[in-house]
Amino acid sequence: MPLVPLGTTMDLSELANWRRKARPYISWAVIKMRAYALVAREHPLLRRLYVPLPTPHYYEHPESIAMLAVNREVNGHSRLLIARFTQPENHSLVQLQSKYDDYRRLPLSELKQLRAQVRFSRMPAPLRKFSWHLMTGWMPRGRARMMGTFGMSPSGTRSIDGTWHLGPTTTTLGYDPYCVDGKARVTLTFDHRVLDGLPAATVLQTLGDVLKTQMRNELVMLARTKRPATEVSLRRAA
Repeated sequence: MPLVPLGTTMDLSELANWRRKARPYISWAVIKMRAYALVAREHPLLRRLYVPLPTPHYYEHPESIAMLAVNREVNGHSRLLIARFTQPENHSLVQLQSKYDDYRRLPLSELKQLRAQVRFSRMPAPLRKFSWHLMTGWMPRGRARMMGTFGMSPSGTRSIDGTWHLGPTTTTLGYDPYCVDGKARVTLTFDHRVLDGLPAATVLQTLGDVLKTQMRNELVMLARTKRPATEVSLRRAA
């Protein structure tokens, strides 16, 4: 895929302030995933795939499917697996956070999708390559369902920024998992056969607007929602 990276730094200090007050805790990954899905709802290009076979054409999926990288331990080794979220634009931050927590903490025996990825990685290389070719070249609907319409991955750690993210999706959003001092580095790696630079820049600008408005408002509601007395007493005791 002819992938092109584009990046910007966003001032999310007000959003970060309300995030600290919101309960339950909402991760930056979930906030930016929902925000990006809302942008994709208004920008069909972000749900569009380039399909090379039998002749080059585009396929546009009716809904967003996010694929978020998570780190899990498999047989004593750290592995990068991919958590799937269908229609994140139609789910609340609390619902998405709950599912994200399950992907990170539940035993793999209870997570069918992650178990399937581990099994697939153990298949013979020729069979894996054939399956990949079939999915990316001939089955756009299945590709969207199984591989997602957009991907997400941390763009850096320990003050080291990443600028390029590989993946089979038309766009991959690289996000700052820490957002120190309210400044967040956001990168967008996109398939140049589907998007040009100007639409990609517009997407990043719109994403920033959604984060500062709708996501802020949703976190404000979570911060101002009165919690049960039992939860408050338990937090004080802790």
